[in-house]
Amino acid sequence: MTKSEFVRANPGVKAKALVALAAEQGITLTAGYVSQIRYNDTKRGKTTRKRLSKSEEKRIAVLGKSPDISGGVSAQALTDLRALILRLGTEQALPVVQEFFYAKQLGT
Repeated sequence: MTKSEFVRANPGVKAKALVALAAEQGITLTAGYVSQIRYNDTKRGKTTRKRLSKSEEKRIAVLGKSPDISGGVSAQALTDLRALILRLGTEQALPVVQEFFYAKQLGT
């Protein structure tokens, strides 16, 4: 994924929060770069920025994850899943996730 694709995949996240998300994934961005990509896209008519509510932005900041990696699952469902995993702890949650992963691979 290129830097600009990363920016476009997270339209509702503020530039400063997006820079932090990118850093967690090993992508180097600046707030100015994010703003420039969004400005250029708006000028070209590619996209309009979807605003997230304050509570959604806080959830993203706390979880440090983008809701746009859903693969068709709602952002709320992913947020709830992440919150549950954090509440359970990774040691308890990992076996459950692995069970579903292996079941999907086997087609059951």
